[in-house]
Amino acid sequence: MTSIIIDLGRRDSESPKQRLQNGKVVSRTISERFTSNLIWSTEMEKAEVCYRTDYLYKVPKVNGTGVNGSSTSYPKFHQLVVSSMNYFVLFDRIGSSFLVWIVSLIMDAFVIYYHIKNRPHPKFTLTGFRLITIMLHALGGAFEILSGICVAFLRAKARLYMIYFMSIFAFIHIVTALIQTPIVFGTRKVMIPCYHMAVMLKIFCWCNLVFHVVEYESVNHEKMEDEIEIVIVSWFLALELIHHIYVWVRVFIWVSSRFNLFQKNQYTVAIILAGMMCVPAALGAWGNLIFWSYVMLYQLVWKLFVRSRNDQIFFEAELHRNPFFSDLYRDRASKYSHLPIYLYADL
Repeated sequence: MTSIIIDLGRRDSESPKQRLQNGKVVSRTISERFTSNLIWSTEMEKAEVCYRTDYLYKVPKVNGTGVNGSSTSYPKFHQLVVSSMNYFVLFDRIGSSFLVWIVSLIMDAFVIYYHIKNRPHPKFTLTGFRLITIMLHALGGAFEILSGICVAFLRAKARLYMIYFMSIFAFIHIVTALIQTPIVFGTRKVMIPCYHMAVMLKIFCWCNLVFHVVEYESVNHEKMEDEIEIVIVSWFLALELIHHIYVWVRVFIWVSSRFNLFQKNQYTVAIILAGMMCVPAALGAWGNLIFWSYVMLYQLVWKLFVRSRNDQIFFEAELHRNPFFSDLYRDRASKYSHLPIYLYADL
């Protein structure tokens, strides 16, 4: 299926050789851009960062007109020359996102291997609906990752078609993740809002990616293939990084188990660390701020919807990977809830 999509995209696009012969530029693949950036960084050249002039400076007004008026000689944009280190560390959002994505793909191999080798947790097999949901969730997530890798090595129409193909699996993963949110492990009053935000941010990135791909196809690319293509690449990386929150949860759980860290709050700490790994790389500081604002807001209102004291204790307890966290455990927690938590946490 993948080869059919790639061949169809290449047939619908001019070849790089044809475009260059006709005096047109050729878009680089995502992997080529990252490689060229690395090569450029070794040459110790300077980079130029562009800002609006009136953002950096107070521009004098002449006859009521500002920087955009015809009465001033100031350019609309101002270019700042910075060192390659400053560029990579402070300004190159796409490059840093791509780097985190590469590391995440390496982690994918271990996580997918683990899921192939080990059967799903019993909670996913208690009903036929749960079994189907977890199977679709795993397949959707795996194929989203694999098709995303293909996107990194394609250009023009082939890249667009592969993004459409990938978005189908991303949508399946979104829906199944939302369905499974109520049965998460960990401290549910933290885990549930974290998974809510992971799903909502993924929906946000998915919608923007699909919208810009559709918009891109409506533009005439006579001279430039990539008028808004850089925006598509940015939303693609954002979607993939948000998707990898689920992968990094598994990674941090393994790290916690391997080095005996955070054993009493393993799942809760894992989702927090996974969010901190992926959200800023995908959506910057604003994404991180929105993520944790929602989690904090949830702490103020969740008791309005969970009224039973027994259910509240169930929400506040750290639920480990016990195959059947039955009423026995919840009743035991209720029985000892009047005591300090360190006296009954291990009962």
